[in-house]
Amino acid sequence: MRKVLAASAASILLSITLLAIFRGRALDAQPPRAYFTDVAPQSQFAYVTRNDYRGRKYFIQPMCGGVAILDYDNDGKPDIFFTNGAELPSMKKSAAFNNSLMRNRGAGVFEDRTSAAGLAGGDIGYNIGAASGDYDNDGYTDLFLANARSNTLLHNNRDGTFTDATAGSGISKPANTLSVAAAWFDYDNDGLPDLVVSDYTIWAPDTDYRCADSLKREIYCSPTRYVSVPDRLYHNLGKGKFEDVTEQSGLGQARGKGMGVSIADVNDDGLPDIFIVNDTERNFLFINQGGGRFQEQGAIYGVSFNDDGIAVNGMGSDAKDFNNDGVVDLFYNDLASQSTMTTTGGKICIPPMVMWTISATMRSNRTPCSVTSPANPSPTSPPPWVSLSRARASIAAQPLPT
Repeated sequence: MRKVLAASAASILLSITLLAIFRGRALDAQPPRAYFTDVAPQSQFAYVTRNDYRGRKYFIQPMCGGVAILDYDNDGKPDIFFTNGAELPSMKKSAAFNNSLMRNRGAGVFEDRTSAAGLAGGDIGYNIGAASGDYDNDGYTDLFLANARSNTLLHNNRDGTFTDATAGSGISKPANTLSVAAAWFDYDNDGLPDLVVSDYTIWAPDTDYRCADSLKREIYCSPTRYVSVPDRLYHNLGKGKFEDVTEQSGLGQARGKGMGVSIADVNDDGLPDIFIVNDTERNFLFINQGGGRFQEQGAIYGVSFNDDGIAVNGMGSDAKDFNNDGVVDLFYNDLASQSTMTTTGGKICIPPMVMWTISATMRSNRTPCSVTSPANPSPTSPPPWVSLSRARASIAAQPLPT
């Protein structure tokens, strides 16, 4: 009997051992989980995001701190550009409010090249968003800054410096238009990068509203206190010249409070479309019709509102194929009390109205077309998974000054 028990115990032990080995091999076959390490202490820089909050709450203050990733010196390593605010109400850009260009030296070390690149100071006011792109096709990445007051076009001089090329470029906007974000894209496939800018409202320090809660504490005013405005589209004419085509393109027919901008070919017709997230207004999805025309079809594609049919406080956005099914997905940030949306589609035939279902993410139940593309072209080499990072903040109430 003892021999039988011993044999049984040995068999069980062997089975457990083999199971552990095979499980270990299966686990070893899995790619390692990504992790991040804070490497900021390895670099020396003076940049601090500043919105000049000194007891007076200006509406613009929560909109500060844009980021652009670009290889401005073509050394193969991505560099970082940060925008910054300005003194309020003067809108002067003293040294404390400088933007920042951080050059990637490799091994997680960055050096501040703001002054060396000619990007310190300047009369460019309160900067919010930034977009990087080679607008003149000279092989070097340029920068666009979305600002309160005038926007800024910075040309890369190919020697590590930038020049303000805004004057004479044709990139202008109505007075006191508050611009938040932008994106470079070639909407007419002519080989020249065009520019779309999300505009929020008409604002200036001297017309800023002051608001308070029931306890007479100063709060940031609701976006609904401010007028809605159209986003703007600029057609690249070449040689550093742009034409404002907002009205003739169709973008001028939709008014909102533009925040995040994402570019993607949503309907897979070979033409890039524009997704713009709005604050307290319905989101916009401008579908490229060709010939320089766009139609706003956010409701048709189910991205205008959240799953409750409500316009949320939309902020930053992105467009990527997060689940590797071969079609683009849309993401945007909103308030913590509101549902965050990702949309998932397919190569689809557009019916008169598109319906959506909601789970942890919002997924399309649109009817597939007769011809589809596989999500993974090769079963042995699946596409890499994309990652998503987002930043959040809070806005606190303060007593009104007596």
